[in-house]
Amino acid sequence: MSQAGGLNQYVNVPTPPGNGDGPVLSVSDLVAGKTFFLSGEFVGLFTILGTHDDVRYTPILFFQGGQGSQSIRRDVFATLKSIKVRRNADRDVTINLAAQKVCIC
Repeated sequence: MSQAGGLNQYVNVPTPPGNGDGPVLSVSDLVAGKTFFLSGEFVGLFTILGTHDDVRYTPILFFQGGQGSQSIRRDVFATLKSIKVRRNADRDVTINLAAQKVCIC
């Protein structure tokens, strides 16, 4: 993760190359408020899955696409250990995450 502007964290969320689940991304060092940004052109569905234990994943967010370029922002308030992307779409997109890093000051 890169740090910019104090505690702001901007992370590229890995997406799978084809339909199915992508790699796991640890987000345990981020506070509960998270903003996801999706950009790209696709038909289908991208689902963000979250977990507290790295065993059971549950959907926390959906991006539904149609024809044409998409630029979508979604806010989620959840404390999670890890996330991953499930793809059921005709092509890849870019998904980024913005959040604040946990600070024990």
